[in-house]
Parts: sequence; structure tokens; C-alpha cells
Amino acid sequence: MGTGGAGTGETAMGSGGAGTGGNPIVGGGTGGTSLGPDGGVAVTIDAPAIPDAPSGMQTMTNMPAEVRSFCGTLCQRTRVCDTSRDEAICLETCANTNASIVPKLRADVLAEAVQCLVAKDCASILMGNVANGCFKQAIAAASPSPGVPSFCTAYFQKADQCLDLFSRPECEAAALPYSDSFINLAGTCLQKSCDDYNTCADLTLNGVVGSTALWPGLPKVKKCVGQVATCASRSSSYAYDYDLQECKRIKDCSGAFSCAGTPTCRYRYEKSSCESDPGCTWNPGPQFFDQCSGTPMKACASFSTEPSCRAARDCAWFLTCSGTARACSVLSPADCLTQPGCRLE
Repeated sequence: MGTGGAGTGETAMGSGGAGTGGNPIVGGGTGGTSLGPDGGVAVTIDAPAIPDAPSGMQTMTNMPAEVRSFCGTLCQRTRVCDTSRDEAICLETCANTNASIVPKLRADVLAEAVQCLVAKDCASILMGNVANGCFKQAIAAASPSPGVPSFCTAYFQKADQCLDLFSRPECEAAALPYSDSFINLAGTCLQKSCDDYNTCADLTLNGVVGSTALWPGLPKVKKCVGQVATCASRSSSYAYDYDLQECKRIKDCSGAFSCAGTPTCRYRYEKSSCESDPGCTWNPGPQFFDQCSGTPMKACASFSTEPSCRAARDCAWFLTCSGTARACSVLSPADCLTQPGCRLE
């Protein structure tokens, strides 16, 4: 690429500046000459300031300056490498793809991406994904701006309430490509309630929230949703310690064991077992019709230990799980992840 400046009305695709008649990247005049990145061959570029645009297209004049810089460079390079390409269509496609993102980038990240486009050879330019590659290269080369640490500090203060928790490096990586003014806007959304954060982000940040293939994405609110299990659903007859732990897994539930049941003499089919229970009477009858009747004097509730309860006839070691479980929507992210029936999304 050339290292000198371009004259009046020229466009410089190298590292030099432009004269008074043209933009140093996009170009404002026609008929300039520059060295391409494919070697030392001089290429003549006719670069009109505003290309003819199809009806309804956002023209170069009303594009943000950052979009003009990036898309103008990309489309001029594309036109130089393949004269059959329509520059107006290229500009429209590029602007539609990047208009909401590029103005939010740091100036140094955007400049690095533009210089990457300038340096690419024609084979790379015409592959079709060169823009993404240059953005990724520029992001990888950047260091966090002063606004990033303060944003991530505010993020972690909010994270315990309603956000999906990034690690500190992940938060800084997510915020790194964006300008401090954009990060400050994101910070104002962190001051909103959990329910209002996404709406604020969509309106203020034009939807640049959540991760995409190219952009790391700013932190996105995750809410605790679902139908929490009731405490009563964990009550159980013939219970064991495992059942008590399942009860306690539900926030605000507590469990207690007791011996429960309704003893009866009726199912004592032998005289010895019938008469061994106070309150039961053996009644002889015709062959095979002997009967044990009465009501055992010892109730199940009188057995206070698990072994004695399990050994008693007609009694069961029962777990009563009681309390009122809080709704998923009011739980913190940490509690949500451990609350049966709740999930973050």
C-alpha cells in the first residue's frame, strides 16, 4: 500500500492522509490512483462521494460516519477487486448488517477493522466473510477501555439480583469492543429493576444484548421461572432420611418424622400374636373362622423411634414436609438453581 498522502480529489487506500477533496477512507473525489495490497500494481479507482442508490436505500450521506468509514472501505475494495460488483448494493447490504453495531464500537477497534480491510488481498475480500474476520481481529487486538472495569463492577452488584453471572474476564470481554459512551448507556440499564432491564437494553442499546457469533454481547437478564414444588409434595409414608433431604431442598420447607397409622386386631391370624397385643381378644370359631377382635391399646403415635415404629403392626414411619415454598419469580439466581421446579432463562 502507498504510504504517502493523496492529492485533492483522491482516495488513499494506504496509511497516508487525504487531501481536501476526499475522505481518507471512504473517498470523496474521483479518478484517484492508489497502490493495491496485491502487489505493486497501480490501480485506478473511480470513487464517487455518493454512489447511485436503489430506491429506499440508506445512502452514504445519511449513514453514521462510522458506517460510512467501514462500509465505504469494504465496498471500494470489493469494487476494485471485481468491477462487476455493484457498489450501491454492497453499501446497502453492509449498512443493513452493521448500522446498529458499528457506531457503538470504540474508535480504535473500528480503525483497526478498517485497516484490516485495506490490507486484505482480493482473494480475501471476495470470500464474503472478510468483514467478520476483520472485526474479530480488531477485537482480539484491543485492550479494555477505562469504562469497562466500572461497568463490570456495577454488573456484579446487580448479578446477585437477576443477571446470569459472568466471570470477571467474561464480563470484560463482552464489554471490550464498545465505546465508553455505549458502556455508560448499558450501565444506566443496570440501574433498572430486573423486569425492566431487557426493555431498557432493547430500547437504549438497540438490541445489542446477548451473545452472537461475532459480538460477545452485553450481559443479559435471566429470570427465575417455573412452578416450584410444594412442601406437601415431599411428605411420605415409609420415609427414610433421603426423603427428609428432598423436603429440605425446597426453600422454606421443613420436615419431621412421626409414627402414624391405625392399628387393628383384625389381621392377627394366630392366637399368640392376637393375645400379645393388649386390647386384642382371640375369638374361637368354626374351623378356619377364628377371629382376633378389639382395638390395640398401643397407638402408633406412642412409638417415638424409627425401629420401634417399623416393628409395630399397622404403623409406618411417616415424614411430614410442611411450610410454604416461595415462588420461583422471587428467588435469587443462586436459590433458583437449587429450587426444585425452578430454572433460569
